[in-house]
Amino acid sequence: MVKEMESRHKSQGIRFTVSADQSTYTLKSVEAVMTDLVLAVIIVGIVMLVLPCSIIPTFMAMLLLGFSLNLMRLIAMFLVVGILVDNSIVVLENIYRQYLQNGKQ
Repeated sequence: MVKEMESRHKSQGIRFTVSADQSTYTLKSVEAVMTDLVLAVIIVGIVMLVLPCSIIPTFMAMLLLGFSLNLMRLIAMFLVVGILVDNSIVVLENIYRQYLQNGKQ
C-alpha cells in the first residue's frame, strides 16, 4: 500500500512511512480470542460429559427410594444442574489461571 502511494506521488517527491503499525497487536488479539474460544468449547465439552455422570445416579436413587418425578423435583434438579455447570466452569477457569500464573503456557 505504501509503495503504491509513493509511486502515485513520485513526481511530487513525497515519501510515505508507517509511523505506528497496530496490525500486529490486532492479529495477536484475534489469535487470543480464537484460543479462548477453543478453550471455552473444550470446557463446555468437559462439563457436558460430567452431567450424565451426576444425573443418571440421581434418577437411579430416586427410583430405588420410591420418589416420584413431580414438578418441584424437576425444578430442583434443573437448579442443581445449573449450579453444577457454573461451578465446573469456575473450577476449570481457576485451574487454567493458576497454570498461566506459574509461567506455563
